[in-house]
Amino acid sequence: FYKMNNIIGKYNPLSILYNSTFNLIWGESYSKSSCLIKKPPSKFIENINLLIFDMDGVLRIGTDPIELARNTFNNLVETEIPICIITNECRRTSKTIGKELKNMGYNINSDIKIFSAGQLMLTKIIEIIENNLKQQSPQKKMSFGIIGEQSFYQFISQNIYNKYGINSVNFYWIYEKVKPNNIDYFVIGCLSNQIPEILEKHIDRLNNWITGNVTANYLLTCPDTKDVENLDKILNVSPKMIIQLITDKQLSIQKTMKNIDKIENSKSLINHIKTHIEIPSKPNTTLFQKEIETHYGVKFENKTKSSILMVGDNIKTDIQFANNLNIHSCLVLTGVTSYDNLKNATIQKNNIDFIIPDISYLLSV
Repeated sequence: FYKMNNIIGKYNPLSILYNSTFNLIWGESYSKSSCLIKKPPSKFIENINLLIFDMDGVLRIGTDPIELARNTFNNLVETEIPICIITNECRRTSKTIGKELKNMGYNINSDIKIFSAGQLMLTKIIEIIENNLKQQSPQKKMSFGIIGEQSFYQFISQNIYNKYGINSVNFYWIYEKVKPNNIDYFVIGCLSNQIPEILEKHIDRLNNWITGNVTANYLLTCPDTKDVENLDKILNVSPKMIIQLITDKQLSIQKTMKNIDKIENSKSLINHIKTHIEIPSKPNTTLFQKEIETHYGVKFENKTKSSILMVGDNIKTDIQFANNLNIHSCLVLTGVTSYDNLKNATIQKNNIDFIIPDISYLLSV
């Protein structure tokens, strides 16, 4: 890295102020081997066949754009390097996300494909229904319990009803005061924590649904446990957090049980939940690879890394996703991962190709 007298010339000073990773008083520390920042080499981006961006913590935080990221993203669009956005956001559809980013000033054109966790969940449910239609004779009417906010429920249910008809599939929504006993899959997105009392009612209802559908499978929109919007206060309860709340609920109930059989049934249910979870979004690559290859005309190599770069803020999802696809990875520090996090000895930093404060460093000289 560069010495003190070169910092202002080589790096955008706004980046230094924006992110606590860098500080002008570091000076010579840029040249120390202990520095964890690893910037892509010159001309690296020019030889990339596809840039994949995560969204939250990389391009925006909540409803606000990351200013330096917006400028850099728009400059990258002008270079005509193929770009796509892959986000584990499940509360909004890909179409809505595109509109929101445009309103934030991002140049989202028709060539930029947006993959959301909600869209992937819809694809996964269609796959399940199609397999059921092929295998069942006579055909079994499938039932899904949707755990999520209204936009997520409507997106899933309306698209499925439009494709298969309203009488072909049952959907139950966690906001409805019903107690179904025929659920095949629980589809778990995020729940709002704006009013904790309502969240508690939903968890109680979900627990009742689960105990009445002990053989059901579980589809989680994303595996994220950290959300850049939740760092100060948990506003949205993620699917993994919902599963943990249900597990805690069962463990609490067990303490009040005197019947040994009921205790064993509760333990069996917890084990069933843990072993029957599927997550179609990052870092899972199953639903991405073919779609990306078809849409962008790129190929994923087995032996050498493909000329594709994944840029994200989460080591467990974004970086692992890149490693699973055998593509280049770039961690940015504008989201859930901070420079202090990287000092943790348990983090496998060798598995991360590049580490930068924000995406403006992709284009710095």
